[in-house]
This record gives sequence, structure tokens and C-alpha cells, in this order.
Amino acid sequence: MLDDDERSSISVVTPERRVFPLDYRDVVTRGFSTLGAKAEWRMAKVDGKLMPVAVIVRVHSLDQSDLEYPKRVSFLAVAKISPDGACVTRAVEVLGPEAYEQARRFANDRHLECLRTDLKSKPQMKG
Repeated sequence: MLDDDERSSISVVTPERRVFPLDYRDVVTRGFSTLGAKAEWRMAKVDGKLMPVAVIVRVHSLDQSDLEYPKRVSFLAVAKISPDGACVTRAVEVLGPEAYEQARRFANDRHLECLRTDLKSKPQMKG
């Protein structure tokens, strides 16, 4: 887990010790954030071996777009993992239990593009 200026993120580390930062502050939320206690790993057989192909992490954030009434919001950050890298592909706002199923569908789609890192204040994609 990485924590910088009260904004949290993670990096994916391969067995070969290659490090791929997911940079949640750039693609999920610019607000102060903390991470949920668990990560959900999505696995698939690749060349006959069981390998992680995606990870879903809950990101709790403070939306301060209205400074008088800041509000807490949560996202499920979905990242794809390949031998050559890892990146966030979706940030699903948690508005109900269906958010988890939606995040899992995104995690299973290996063709999704990485989110860009020019985030202003909110995720580029919700659900």
C-alpha cells in the first residue's frame, strides 16, 4: 500500500519483482482517500498456469467539490494485470450491491483500455 498526502494507492508486484503503480490519485479520485481492507483477485489460466489477471480494490474518498458539504464516496477500482504491466480500467461508484457484480464484469474484460491520468476531480468512468 502507498500513502502520499493522505491519498492511498497500491502497486502490483510481479514474482520477478517488477513494480506497476496503479496511481489511484490520478485515475480514481483526487480527494483524500483510504483503501478497503480486502482486495479481490481475479484469476485465469494463462499458458496452463493460474495467474492474476485483475484486482478490485475499494477506495474510500472525500469528495470536496462542495467545500461546505464534503461527502464520503466509495469506488471499486478495477485494474487489469498482464505480464507487461497493470493499470486501472474502471472506477465503479459504490451505490449499491450491484456495484460489485459490475466491477467483476469489468475485471473479466481483458480488452478494456487503461484510464488516462489527466483526472480533474472525479473518476473518468463510473460503471
